[in-house]
Amino acid sequence: MTGVAPDELTELRSHVLPPGTDYLWEWFIRLSSTRTPGFGGFAAISEAELRAFFANRNIEPTPWEFDTLVRMDKALRDASADDEKKPAEEVEE
Repeated sequence: MTGVAPDELTELRSHVLPPGTDYLWEWFIRLSSTRTPGFGGFAAISEAELRAFFANRNIEPTPWEFDTLVRMDKALRDASADDEKKPAEEVEE
């Protein structure tokens, strides 16, 4: 947990969210920075972690916001897995 967004997150930001949803990106960065390490990549953010995040901040997310965060998490994990499959010389730094 370095507090710095991984490259995968920076790449995702440029094309994932429609205008006016920057707050979702901020939520996602905060949630992602507390995730536990997983074997071979990022561990998923659990629904329990999502619920605790919102409860601790007295936020009632809409179903769309909740689902969007889950999809963002999956996109990050998929991007990370794709990078793991590339030969070492092709992985961008």
